Amino acid sequence: MDETGLGKKSDDTFIEGLKEASDTSVVLFIEDSVDKRSKIYKFLSKEGHAVCFESAGDKELSRWLASLLKKEGKQMSSATMRSFLYRCGSDMYTLKNELEKLISYVGEREEITIRDLEELTSSQTTNQIFVMLEAIARKQREKVLTLYYDLIELKESPFGILALLVRQCNQLLQVKDLDCLGKSNGMIAKQMKVPAFVAGKLKDQAKMFSMDTLRDMIEACAKTDESIKTGKISDRVGVELLLIQFSQK
Repeated sequence: MDETGLGKKSDDTFIEGLKEASDTSVVLFIEDSVDKRSKIYKFLSKEGHAVCFESAGDKELSRWLASLLKKEGKQMSSATMRSFLYRCGSDMYTLKNELEKLISYVGEREEITIRDLEELTSSQTTNQIFVMLEAIARKQREKVLTLYYDLIELKESPFGILALLVRQCNQLLQVKDLDCLGKSNGMIAKQMKVPAFVAGKLKDQAKMFSMDTLRDMIEACAKTDESIKTGKISDRVGVELLLIQFSQK
């Protein structure tokens, strides 16, 4: 059951109904947010299992990637790891595939360097997402869809594209916040851990969107992600419809 709101309000009748359910019954609730103080949440936590599934941040992804590298007898500096994440995004499937290519590329050499990334890991996808956001801001639907189909042709997964869209929108929100505080490009770059020229590009692009628009886009991405994972729509069609929604005039 999706987004029932049961985690935010009490429903004694519903609780009583759950108490009468047979031992073989399985009920799954999927909620974006819950009130852990509520009666229903406490009941479900006691009688069942409450599990929080959060998207991994850069720190968690770095630790995960480092563990994969360690198993293969490889390593990456912190700077190289940040560059790798910036180039490839936060989709774990994409990251694992790109890492496997790097490991194979360096052969017996232990250290994976920035130069290896430049040689093998193309930042084309990240750049395409950047251009796609600009086209969305200008309501250029045909260009947005052409960029999407090009990424699919490059064997990028729709999930990976969706993850990069969310990442870019979150970065733009962060830049707008820092810009409002009067932070310089250098200070923004340092806080966001991106190169200064990237901070400048993000700052320019952030001016094309309002805070509300970016928040709405992130929320729409989350809903599409859920619809895909629950089998309501295919990943390719789901992301395509989302992009059409974003670029409507």
